Amino acid sequence: MQLYLIRHCEFVGQVEDRYAGIADFPLTQTGREQASALGKHLQSVQLQVLFTSPLARAHETARLMAQELTPIPPVVVVEALQEQNAYGILSGVKRSEAIQLFGHLMKEIPPHPGRSPEPLPGAEPFETFLLRVHQAFHHIVEMAQRQHVERVAIVTHGGVLLTLFEHVLRVPDEIHHHVGAVNVVEYQPAQATLSAFFCAEHP
Repeated sequence: MQLYLIRHCEFVGQVEDRYAGIADFPLTQTGREQASALGKHLQSVQLQVLFTSPLARAHETARLMAQELTPIPPVVVVEALQEQNAYGILSGVKRSEAIQLFGHLMKEIPPHPGRSPEPLPGAEPFETFLLRVHQAFHHIVEMAQRQHVERVAIVTHGGVLLTLFEHVLRVPDEIHHHVGAVNVVEYQPAQATLSAFFCAEHP
């Protein structure tokens, strides 16, 4: 099975420098153009289905990609593909305002709060997130295998992709997870191999 693991394209919260996590932001105009460019670049692949996070930045990326493909493949929302709620009460808050607003609850914000042994207030613990990603991936693979699907896209988030590669696929190569990044994986139940990479900015 060939998996196209894709991080959503540029979104509003990113350009406004906000903590994203589960905060729901649409794509920017640049992001929409990136998504369409990805779809055009993947026209020859003949993707059979796109699975996506329910959050707008991923769902919109998947939908715009699909519109460029022939035939247009189904876009299937998988709730468990949404980003980790790594930031808790900081979700959607501008980074420059976080300590000013919530300094009474925390002295500092760790560099990787989603993996901290002490999650931020209201955040999703990493162990819970890891289990969710693991279950979502195997659900997708089983669904694809039942339908004899060989070329699958998963459009999701940076945290999901990092966790998927490190803890589920265990691919040793360095992966790319900036916005619009596509990692192509040759997947078999006993082995996963990163075979290609490209991105929306330079397809």
